[in-house]
Amino acid sequence: MLYEYCVKNGRGAPEDDTNIGWDSRDGIYGRVRRKLRKGKRHAELELRRYDTDDLTPEKVSEIFIEKFEIQEAVVDKVENYFSQSLDSDCDIKEAREKIDEVVNAITTTAAERKSELSQRTKCHHRSQDHPAIEHQLCRLIYHENVEYGPDAGILTDAHDLKSRGIVSKVVTGDKGDMYLNSKEIKAITGVTVLYLKDEFAGETTHIPK
Repeated sequence: MLYEYCVKNGRGAPEDDTNIGWDSRDGIYGRVRRKLRKGKRHAELELRRYDTDDLTPEKVSEIFIEKFEIQEAVVDKVENYFSQSLDSDCDIKEAREKIDEVVNAITTTAAERKSELSQRTKCHHRSQDHPAIEHQLCRLIYHENVEYGPDAGILTDAHDLKSRGIVSKVVTGDKGDMYLNSKEIKAITGVTVLYLKDEFAGETTHIPK
């Protein structure tokens, strides 16, 4: 089974020979680490502006949410964390320690998941090009005569892997053209396209390899 999450056009797209490696600091993993370091620096600078008497768990939450650019969906969790872990008369040192704990937890979790993915992921190169298949897929998905499209590239890779008995399904998190044209894609490539949420919603302990 092949999992497709996101591919993009433009700078860094697959056709630009993007360097993919587990030791790289690029990509989402590296971007998140850099964002955390930046948020931590800015939060610490902001904390220095306050006297101990002015600092509260609510104010620490406000600083954290702003400087780390926390999404609305998890604001409540952040507020609950600091309200439960900090006393009402907390000082700057205690606030910094709790912020460090959050940053370290995120960084550690990201590293562990990256390591787990590296152990479970296998890399394959196409055994051969399939220009006719890829052209059909480009026309189907993009409705125009283009030489390359990211989704078409992934599906052509999947077709090549299926021809060697390596995969038979593609799981996508995007309910767009790839999923909407799943019947036609199956006819062209022999590969079944599945939607992530339809197939694995509610499953937390095991995802098929």
